[in-house]
Amino acid sequence: MVKRQQLVNVISKGNDTIDNRLILKQNGDFELVPFQTSEDAHNFDLLDFVTRWETFNAGNDYVGVYASKDNRLIDDILDWAEFAWKEYKQKGRTKILNPYS
Repeated sequence: MVKRQQLVNVISKGNDTIDNRLILKQNGDFELVPFQTSEDAHNFDLLDFVTRWETFNAGNDYVGVYASKDNRLIDDILDWAEFAWKEYKQKGRTKILNPYS
């Protein structure tokens, strides 16, 4: 269910001038969530998601066109996403933090 091209598209459209959190939603789609204010933190806690990665800090090239062409980055994200997706489908686990990010 994990979709490589959808991930690449999301990363490509990301704004590297702000902090972002990447999540894998329960419908199998990836989403970048801006994360800069205490309101963002509160809203983030209300989201339902399968897994998330540590915050992609602004200016570190984890999002944007350049990042979307980094096959190692994309492969690492997909490896964890596939593990978390399996946990979600088999055990119903959600809000799994990637310990490797």
